[in-house]
Amino acid sequence: MSAAELVLRRLLPMAHEGLSSWGVDPEVRDRLLGIIEARCVAGTNGASWQVDTVRALGGDRIAALHEMLRRYLENMHGNEPVHTWERATPS
Repeated sequence: MSAAELVLRRLLPMAHEGLSSWGVDPEVRDRLLGIIEARCVAGTNGASWQVDTVRALGGDRIAALHEMLRRYLENMHGNEPVHTWERATPS
């Protein structure tokens, strides 16, 4: 069983049940667990986004790292989950 499958099939339902039993607001619970679910389905997290972006930018590695960081900072301030960020296209 892959890590994503484990999270989706076992851990998220357990977290949902546990947060519900602790009285966590359903809207908050569903929003945060939904982000985790979407990351598993998309196969994207912060690290994979960074690696994919640097690879797609290609060329000079230092320049690609600088551009990836610029994009990361820009996206970070948008306060949107990383799996929703625009993916770089290969150059």
